[in-house]
Amino acid sequence: MGNKLTMIILSITMLFCLGVVKPGKSFACSCAMVQSAEAQVKDEMERSSAIFAGKVLTVTQPPEKEIMSSADPVEVQFEVSQVWKGDVQARTAVYTALSSASCGIENFVEGAEYIVSAHESEAALHTTICNMTKPLDSAAEELKALGDGKQPQPIGMNVKKERSNLPLNADGGEPQSPAANEAASASTSSNIYVLIAALVLLIAAAMIIWVRRNRKQ
Repeated sequence: MGNKLTMIILSITMLFCLGVVKPGKSFACSCAMVQSAEAQVKDEMERSSAIFAGKVLTVTQPPEKEIMSSADPVEVQFEVSQVWKGDVQARTAVYTALSSASCGIENFVEGAEYIVSAHESEAALHTTICNMTKPLDSAAEELKALGDGKQPQPIGMNVKKERSNLPLNADGGEPQSPAANEAASASTSSNIYVLIAALVLLIAAAMIIWVRRNRKQ
């Protein structure tokens, strides 16, 4: 009877844990079919919020934490030299996911020049491997299709205003992008599920010990 009750308790516990401990978010990147440079430029001019060329000044990786996500945001600061679309300033930050698994661009190199196409979300620019973003020295066809651009806007109060629109960290520090907050929320939820599951396992273990002790009495 005791062994049967123990098995029942363990079975219920395992089923509960399977329902509570949910796997973290999984991401898969899927881009549209490759187009000609001219067709892609036309498409990007319609869909993107900003298209510009510039040199990478800094690449800031997301802070390390216990549970990292492929969607954690990497911040890339650009010194903008030419603009084809959008009100882009001379120094502009663009965000991309940490891993190509979430369509992030992993190989931004400080000091290298790029053509960048990005979409705006909650006052921040984001780019992916599905956009036209690439090293400038391999974008001859895209540059020809784009034609002459314009000079970027001077750095002014708008830069501070854009960054102030991003949610602040819990400690009031540097603002985070929306992707950073989403990843942080997912990480917090995952930790809560693990703690609940651990508590259930402890309760189950205590019940098993209690049952065995009662059998011996």
